[in-house]
Amino acid sequence: MIVRCWMTSHPLVVADEEMPIEEARLLMRRHGVRRLPVMSGSELKGIVTLSDISAARPEGAAADDKPPQESKRLRVCDVMSKKVLTCDANCPLEEVGALMRREKIGALPVMNGNRLVGIITESDVLDALVSITRVGKDMRRLYLRVPFARKCDIFREVIDIGIRYGIELYTLLTHPIRDSDSHLVMLKFSGDRAEGFVQALWESGYQMLITDNP
Repeated sequence: MIVRCWMTSHPLVVADEEMPIEEARLLMRRHGVRRLPVMSGSELKGIVTLSDISAARPEGAAADDKPPQESKRLRVCDVMSKKVLTCDANCPLEEVGALMRREKIGALPVMNGNRLVGIITESDVLDALVSITRVGKDMRRLYLRVPFARKCDIFREVIDIGIRYGIELYTLLTHPIRDSDSHLVMLKFSGDRAEGFVQALWESGYQMLITDNP
């Protein structure tokens, strides 16, 4: 999965660096977002969050209060983060997720060269994970425990058995089980002969952990 498939690009809501912070706050509220890339013309200058704006408002000022006099004088460039991390539109999504976690940030502006083309958030990364693991109507999900020694066999064997039983395979994920000498394998599949497919995997010697009910 790559960033361009999950980023928000249309509409891409941005703030001008000279925009009053109260105007930026209302813009976020109107579009249901918590952060905005900050632009000067076509150049990315930073990113501003709702937390940045809230921190700049006088203590005790509620979110829906009329703008305090002090806030009226502040512009987005006064409160934004100027050292902003970005990613490329073709960056693997897992690398972006790891970067967000490491740097403790909730979003990255997405660039195509020097041009801002979107924004990717922690919610987008979570949505992507959910989309490849959640089962839909008429789908099944199965978890297997596979010894390291058989990790390379699982792809070939699952596909071979799936072809034999007319199975449509949507997802095959594998990752190491922490503090173990095994991998966890998740299959998402469908087919009229799903029960036979599951039984064939069992007979092939794979340890079945969880299987969805038909």
